[in-house]
Amino acid sequence: MGEKNLLFTWKPESFNASLEQPNLVDLRTELMERRPISGSLLIWKKGNESESWWLIDLGDKKVYHLDRSSDTEIAVSEELQDSSTRGWPRPGLDQKIYATAQGFVDWLTVEFKSVLDGYDIEGLKRTDLSVNNRSFEIVHPNLLTVHEMFLEILTSPSEWAIGWLDNNLQQQIQTNLNEFFKILDAIHYFDSHATSERHKEVLKQAFNLCNKIQQQQLQQTVTWLRSKKAEQFETQVNRIVADAVERLNAATDELQEHREEAEKNESTREKEFAELKEKVNEELLQEKVSQHKVIFAEQTLRHQRAAWGWLFVSSLLVIGVVVGIIFLGLLDILQLEGGEWPVVLQNIFKKGSVLTLFYFALNRSLKNYTAQKHLEIVNRHRQNALETFDEFRDASKDNPETHDAVLLAATNAIFDANQSGYLSTKTKGTEGVNPIQQVFGATRSSSIGSES
Repeated sequence: MGEKNLLFTWKPESFNASLEQPNLVDLRTELMERRPISGSLLIWKKGNESESWWLIDLGDKKVYHLDRSSDTEIAVSEELQDSSTRGWPRPGLDQKIYATAQGFVDWLTVEFKSVLDGYDIEGLKRTDLSVNNRSFEIVHPNLLTVHEMFLEILTSPSEWAIGWLDNNLQQQIQTNLNEFFKILDAIHYFDSHATSERHKEVLKQAFNLCNKIQQQQLQQTVTWLRSKKAEQFETQVNRIVADAVERLNAATDELQEHREEAEKNESTREKEFAELKEKVNEELLQEKVSQHKVIFAEQTLRHQRAAWGWLFVSSLLVIGVVVGIIFLGLLDILQLEGGEWPVVLQNIFKKGSVLTLFYFALNRSLKNYTAQKHLEIVNRHRQNALETFDEFRDASKDNPETHDAVLLAATNAIFDANQSGYLSTKTKGTEGVNPIQQVFGATRSSSIGSES
């Protein structure tokens, strides 16, 4: 035995009174004032000694001694030797045990659950004795029921024992376990050569013990534990269902958020696409307008060069006529040489032909010049109209009527047969409405009718 460390002394009458209290309240209070202890305590007498006790703290693996040194004093000391390495004293089933509810359940679990599990319950039918009509199949259902009752107690959460396990019930469980193990051993080791009287005696003992156990408070305790487990299972199921519902609601909310976000993104994308489309159309329109401005500019330059060319030709023709009149005497067509009419007619024909040719060439040259100059002026006017079209269109973008008016004016400026002053008569179509204007007017009337 290891060295002892004295904690305190106790009066015997106070100690005896504390043993009968549920959960050893006074004993635990006295110990807690000197030393931290757990709620799992077990106390019993040392062997045959009536004045000495073992006190085991199953939670902290500590061993305490309670030794009566006199009629007025009981010494409570702690065994300093490490009891966890050499084990701890174990009471027998036939000894009276005092314990907290937690300590009693821990003791049963540690000491007897493995023993109870070690029995082959199916083997207790002893069908190997059927030849001699000695089997125990008739009592096997009762043994199985009691076995399940003890397993229910040993496998239940220890915290449940606090409410129902008192000293009387502890004594019932301890006594019944002791007797049940004896019956199991008697059946397990039953000799096949035993007499029928011995077989009947064991059967009677088994039936009586099972009936007694099922009629005691132990049966009510097992029923309460099973209802407690059913309640716990129901709580777990409800918790699982609640968690599943919560996760489902969270998933639904998340899906709804994703859907709203997708719709929002879709609306944003549609808006961005509309803006991009408008921007692209604007750029394409500007590009097309720019292309037409370039075309009209090229046409203006080409007609300008052609006009200058025809002006140069006309100038040469005029100079040719002047030189011919001055130096060649083209107008001297009435000069008579010898008064002979054939000669006169021949001279008139020759010089008249030259003058007619010069006049025709000069006339066509001047007409070509005026035509090219007219086309130059018209194309320059169209170019100028397109140059200013962008600014007027942007300024009238928010007003559809003004925008249509600007577009109509640009159309008139581009497609109308404008006068340049180089043509002697008005161009056909100036007085009426051109086909482009008619198409635009019809389109505008159709769009207004659709909107209304």
